[in-house]
Parts: sequence; C-alpha cells; structure tokens
Amino acid sequence: LFDSILKYFPGSPIIFSTWSNYKYVDSFDTLHPSVKVVLAKDPGPPSQTTLLDPLLQSNNINRHIASCQAGLPHVSTPFLCRMRPDFIFDSSRLLDILSNRCLSQKRPRGVFLFPILSLTHGTVSTYRRLGHARYPYHPSDLMHAGTLQDISSLWSAPLMDDKDFAYFLHHHRQISPITKKYMGRYLCRFLPEQYLFTSYLKRHSLIDDDQFRDMYDEPSRNFALSRSLIDDSFVFAGFSQIGLYWHKQGNPFIYPVPFTKYKTVFIGSLRHHFSKYFPNAYGSGFKNLIIN
Repeated sequence: LFDSILKYFPGSPIIFSTWSNYKYVDSFDTLHPSVKVVLAKDPGPPSQTTLLDPLLQSNNINRHIASCQAGLPHVSTPFLCRMRPDFIFDSSRLLDILSNRCLSQKRPRGVFLFPILSLTHGTVSTYRRLGHARYPYHPSDLMHAGTLQDISSLWSAPLMDDKDFAYFLHHHRQISPITKKYMGRYLCRFLPEQYLFTSYLKRHSLIDDDQFRDMYDEPSRNFALSRSLIDDSFVFAGFSQIGLYWHKQGNPFIYPVPFTKYKTVFIGSLRHHFSKYFPNAYGSGFKNLIIN
C-alpha cells in the first residue's frame, strides 16, 4: 500500500495508525521512513457476551473508531483518504473522482460539507433487488476520501458500549422477511456500518434517537429516508474505478469435489479477483453511483 501511494500520489503524507503493541514498530522507520506511525490504545475485542456462541458474528467497530480517531488529528492536509492497510492503488483515478464528482457537489442539506467518496463494496442498498439484503443506513466504511472536516466528523462517534454490544441478549428481535438475512448472528444493536452512520446522523439531529432503535426496528419504514441521506452524503464507485484493489486473498484450503474422489485447492477468498477484475460486481443502487 505505502509503495503504491508514493507511486501514484507522490508527495502525499502517509499516516499509519496502529496499536501500541504493534510488533514491527522498531523496524518501521527503516522500512518506511516517509510514513508517520501513530500508536493508539487498543480498546480490546468486543464485549465477551458476543463470544458466547461461536456462530455469532463479532463486531469490530470500536477498533475502527479508535484507530481512526488516533490518526486523524495528525492529518495536516485539507483532503484525505482513509482506508484499510490491505488495499493497493494501481492508478490515481481517485483524484479525478474527488475533483469532478465530490468536491464539485456541495450539499445544501448539511449532511456533510461535500459528499464523501466510498466503495460500492460493503454498501447495502434499500432498493428491492432479487436475492439481495436490504438494510437501511449501511454505507461502506472500508474506504473514505474527502475533506478532513467531513471525515473527521463522521468518525467522531463514541465507542459502542457493552449494553449495545449485547443488546439482543435482552431485547426482542423483530424478524421480518426483510431482516431475516441478518440470521440472528449479531447480538449488537446495530451493524458496524449502521452504527457509524446513524451515530453521525443522530449527533447532528438528522434523525431522531428513537427513529431507528436497532437493526430490526422496522427497516422498511426507514428506507426512503436512508436513501435520501446516503445520496446526500456519498459518491460510490467500484474498486477499479477508484484505481484500487484488495490485496488480501485469504488462506488456501482443500475443497472436496462432490461425487468424485478428487480434491482441489481453492483460494480462501476471492476478494482480490473481484476487486481487481469485476468493477461493478457490487452495485449499490444509489443515485451517486459511478458506472464506467
């Protein structure tokens, strides 16, 4: 990632926010002398109640928030791109999108000063699409590019507390055909992306505290407002449209071929190939979707 930033965005300062117990800190200055390392206090894993059942999905939102909040105060430029460390740039197309589609569209509603560039991957549409989940308030948090003011404001969320991590140990799930895809695997009150975005909206009085009480709280009632607020907040593009791909490929495992005596080695994750070669594999359906 660092080499690709230096190649396609020469002169751009790089900040790497990681944990204070990061074991490669001593060698980092030698390997990447131009990168500023920020050491954050690790807030720890989610509440232990989320680990009662190994089938339950974990929620790492607090680590995302803590890491971003530690790094953002060290940004000295008016614009930035925050992203996962296992992404790699293969062009500078990001700059064209920011200039032509984000910074030229100042928003009148006050959601953000300018729309934030985000990935279609991880963004969930509320439009009806056969076989697709429909969750409100779920823009991707994998990558954000825009103004320092807007991204800092989005990531100024308080850490999720233990009560919200274990919310569905004590509250009823309002299961419906729309929400059944959650599969009941989360005990937390909101999905990580929902928590980040709705926390921002509630802090700025764009939705009421009791308007979306948890991820199962009549999501269809929030679809129209969710679409409107996300359309006013983000511009979406695929990996290759931004000039980005996901380097992480996962570990290989042995997959048996049904009805035969043969076995084949299968790569544990296809993220790299989908991100690099299938730019529109994850369409979000929102208004500000860039399609090449």
